[in-house]
Amino acid sequence: PGHDILFDIKRLLPVESQPSAVRVVEEEEAKGLDRMKLMPGLVEVVQQLKRKRIKCAIATRNVKAGVDRFMELGHFTEHHFDPILTRDFAHNKPDPKVAEHVANVAWGCETERIAFVGDHRDDMLCGKSAGCVTVFCNYPQGDESEENSRLCQQKEYADFVI
Repeated sequence: PGHDILFDIKRLLPVESQPSAVRVVEEEEAKGLDRMKLMPGLVEVVQQLKRKRIKCAIATRNVKAGVDRFMELGHFTEHHFDPILTRDFAHNKPDPKVAEHVANVAWGCETERIAFVGDHRDDMLCGKSAGCVTVFCNYPQGDESEENSRLCQQKEYADFVI
């Protein structure tokens, strides 16, 4: 818990064993798509942000199929989020280059002008390291939820907690 399994696969397994290990992870992720649920109130928040013309992006370590399922559940279109960065992007959270790409490249602004919102400590580390305002969504989810919540509510991680 708390580790990026794909990073560990690349770091710990011999190169020839990595593709089969990644396939196992992807198969398990595919099984989880049917169980995916949106955070309560998320759809309404996104709709309100769009009405106010506030830009939104997605930065996730999930595969595109996970983003597609998220979009389907929320009845979102590609116009709701731009950019959409999956784990196929060159960088992944907690690397600040993720937030920097959204701000500097996609939106043409400084990172200090955006809020990086998330539900995991890697989201907060990514945003903080890039100089963004960070907003932690404290929503219980899974085994590491209590530890994640405790860490993210500390000021060095999150500027705001909702």
